Amino acid sequence: MRVPVHSASRSLVYTAVAILVANAGSASAGTQTVVTLGFDDATAGQFQVGAMVASRGLNATFFVNSGRVGTSGHLTWDQIATLQAQGHEIAGHTVNHVKLTTVSPDEQRRQICDDRAAAAVDASVESIVRACGYSSARGHGGHIPNPDSTCSGQCTWAEKIPPVDAFNTRSPSSILSTWTLADLQAMVTGAEQNGGGWIQLTFHKICNACDTYSTSPELLAAFLDWLPPRAAGGTVVRTVAAVIQGGAPPVVIPPPPPPPPPPPPPPISAGNLLKNPSLESDANGDGVPDCWQRTGYGSNSYTWTRTTDAHSGGFAQRVQITAISSGDRKLVPLKDLASCAPAATPGKRYVATAWYKSTTPVRFAGYTRSTSGSWSWWAQSSEFPAVSTWTQVRWTTPAVPAGVNGISVGLSIRQLGSMTVDDQELLDPSASAGTAVAAGGNSAGTGASVQTASALAEIVSREPFLGEEDGENEDDEAAFAEATAFAEATTPAAGTGCTSGGADPVSLALMALALASRARARRRIRE
Repeated sequence: MRVPVHSASRSLVYTAVAILVANAGSASAGTQTVVTLGFDDATAGQFQVGAMVASRGLNATFFVNSGRVGTSGHLTWDQIATLQAQGHEIAGHTVNHVKLTTVSPDEQRRQICDDRAAAAVDASVESIVRACGYSSARGHGGHIPNPDSTCSGQCTWAEKIPPVDAFNTRSPSSILSTWTLADLQAMVTGAEQNGGGWIQLTFHKICNACDTYSTSPELLAAFLDWLPPRAAGGTVVRTVAAVIQGGAPPVVIPPPPPPPPPPPPPPISAGNLLKNPSLESDANGDGVPDCWQRTGYGSNSYTWTRTTDAHSGGFAQRVQITAISSGDRKLVPLKDLASCAPAATPGKRYVATAWYKSTTPVRFAGYTRSTSGSWSWWAQSSEFPAVSTWTQVRWTTPAVPAGVNGISVGLSIRQLGSMTVDDQELLDPSASAGTAVAAGGNSAGTGASVQTASALAEIVSREPFLGEEDGENEDDEAAFAEATAFAEATTPAAGTGCTSGGADPVSLALMALALASRARARRRIRE
């Protein structure tokens, strides 16, 4: 496993964990039970953990998603350097926290090699982890009993030392906000009473019931106080590197050569920029459509369903919020490095459409990907009303900011109720001249076209030459009416996905603007 070292240029330089945590000691053959305190996702509340653990003579392993560092709610590089200086291990967790088995091999290599870590879950991913220079990887969990599961079948009380598979080490599932001090202690004593071994505990947010995967600082402190006295019985706390390294003396491993740069994002082309826009493909059968992710934030309870109540095809996605005090739930294109998230060009505006029905208002939410691979909140549309029948909505995004090369846009809800979504599009109007802004969002262009008159009204209303300080005028209104009439005459019938005469809503909107501009110029000449 490699450790990112903070440098003055804020770049990542990789060296061996053995060098950086040699003072932590290593697991020896005589040790009965080894506990690793793992903290995933680099959330901001974890910074306090460094001092809490170090003050008790212990150390921890922080699994960091490099694409999240420095973003809202996450650790900064300076804080990570401080944790490292306290003697803690800094490990990787992929760049964007994607589920590796759901993305292409190219995206797997980008996520692992560019971040220098991963959670191995199958043979293909394991081979990539090895090729990127790692010595171990933690599995997803669920192999060891925990308070919410007796873990039948392939269960064990602890991982062996050395592990059965260093590139898919076994661990309990992530710690939940409902777990108590007794629950945490039981996982350790369970290993102690059943032959010992390695227990990797995985914490996430350190806060008071702020998330499903949260642990209060008070509970963590009580657990940390409970651990050191157990050393008398052979239970010790070690980092991942110390366990994998075993009893051998620290070995200085030279930094590996930097990985080759990832392939550039695919070029933007005309037509729908989304992959699997109809949400039909689900190659691994987990209910989540390929190249999409169910996401959200805040404190809320929700249920996602792959439903057959679809606008077209066989499936749609439905989310039901049953309790909420903050945040939202949304379906967006997978926020990865290139395989699924649409590429974007700074300065351009994009047009998003989706079919939905809901019992509560919905809105589009957008994210941007920086050239360094970091994803950030970007913008949102105004709300669209709850509707009981399939309805298509449309949003033109703000101009893409500088330093951005990808975007992710999808519908969200933030109130009690449900939203069902299907057939989505993301269009680059500047690249789609002569292509209809078709509804349905799938390759067949199923459904009626976007209402052209509404598209014209939205675009024209933003132009400065309409409604200036001297007010609208009859010539402007007449020109717009003329263009609208032409648009309505060429709007395709439902299901055709194209317009007669090759005209599309974007071209028609531009025509309306030109006509209105000429009318205004004529009025000024007359004056």
